[in-house]
Amino acid sequence: MKSDWMTASSFSRAREVISAINIVSIYAKLVSTNEEYPHNLDDLNHAREKLSAFLSDFGRLIEKGISDQDGIIIGSDPRFSELAKMFIEERRHLPQKSTLFKLPTEKLIHLVRSNNPEEMPELIACLRDLRNILDQHSHSDIVGILGEI
Repeated sequence: MKSDWMTASSFSRAREVISAINIVSIYAKLVSTNEEYPHNLDDLNHAREKLSAFLSDFGRLIEKGISDQDGIIIGSDPRFSELAKMFIEERRHLPQKSTLFKLPTEKLIHLVRSNNPEEMPELIACLRDLRNILDQHSHSDIVGILGEI
């Protein structure tokens, strides 16, 4: 039962982060084309904070996994640790695939908080790839909760 709860919690967290990614991505796309953001800036700021907090926690976990000789990541949330391990493996196998795998977490957080139109294309690309990773991870959560359909 605890495993089901943790899987459901992981899925919920991933959906919240994906929602924040979508809001920040829309903003970045509009800014990059010199369009005005038509939505509430409080929602954007909340999404930026949510995404920045996630990236900060995620970055610490990744650094912990990289510095550990065995690649073992111990955290309070085993699903979050699995996500970090999956990211590290993607980074090792596909280092040139995406800017996301090259950027330090601090730089990505800077981009998330940026209003500079020149930085938006890089942010858009990173968020697209991060969303894809989270979608893959949350799919396995759904399968864990509901089983293969």
